[in-house]
Amino acid sequence: MKRFIRPLLYTLVIVIGLLSLGVYKYSPYLLMELHASRHTPPPIDPKMSEEDYWTIKDLGNSVYAIGELSWYQKNWHYLIVGEEKAVLFDSGTGRYPIRNTVEKLTDKPIIAIPSHLHYDHVGNLSEFEDVRIIDLLSVRKLADENTLHLSRYAHLGFIDRLDIEPIKIHKWVMDLGKIDIGGRELSITSIPGHTDDSIALYDPLGNYLFTGDTIYKGAIMTMLPGSSRSDYVRSMKKLINLYGARRPTLLGGHSREADGDQVPSMDWGLVNLLNSKIKRAESDKTLYQGTLPRVLSISDEVEFYTGFEWSNK
Repeated sequence: MKRFIRPLLYTLVIVIGLLSLGVYKYSPYLLMELHASRHTPPPIDPKMSEEDYWTIKDLGNSVYAIGELSWYQKNWHYLIVGEEKAVLFDSGTGRYPIRNTVEKLTDKPIIAIPSHLHYDHVGNLSEFEDVRIIDLLSVRKLADENTLHLSRYAHLGFIDRLDIEPIKIHKWVMDLGKIDIGGRELSITSIPGHTDDSIALYDPLGNYLFTGDTIYKGAIMTMLPGSSRSDYVRSMKKLINLYGARRPTLLGGHSREADGDQVPSMDWGLVNLLNSKIKRAESDKTLYQGTLPRVLSISDEVEFYTGFEWSNK
């Protein structure tokens, strides 16, 4: 009997170890699958017109915020118009076309750039000929020549029953690279944390920093596949070093239900606050509330969501 017990114990230890390793490594993926299995996206009125679907806000300096407020995530996308071209930063979920709406605001050729590759930011990229994507090794691995084939967990569209479509890339953009749109030069900054492919776009003319899902009003997510708390802290420090002296207005990728149709505009001080509070919580874990997600309160308008301490570095 004893000669059978020891091998069984060894087998049990190995199985427990493999399960623990799986949970450690794959908990963000398991969490997304669990969320998707319990989530049903709300229906949209099929009679709603494009004009009713999109909310347009003129921010001045030839910058427009385009809100997807009829959708539960309250996405915001931004159009920056130069003398020769215009840049559309994020393009929507794809539930309603966006190009007609954009072309009512400008007749300039449009460059489309996503803040990151999640489905609610790349949905309408196929409408544009000039699509530009951040040049990172992790992104290049998903590309076949100049066509991007997003993986299930880079896209996450399965959460809202949205298909993955290939993305035709006109040009790759580099970290700290510039885009000249005529009398206006925009700067690209790689800011991993929410995802490894997240970027910010800086417009010196309006002194705006467009931050996508890295900084916005609501629950900032760093518990998703590709998320990293440590990368997020490094990205905040990078933004402070690059733009701290200019203190640009922050324009995020989502707003809260309570904000109505207000554009998610935030003061630069939020970057310093995020940086200091997340770093402080690294040594004082009691600042986090809950288990999954662990929630760190940043301000009255912003919370920082992360996963297990041992699986979301």
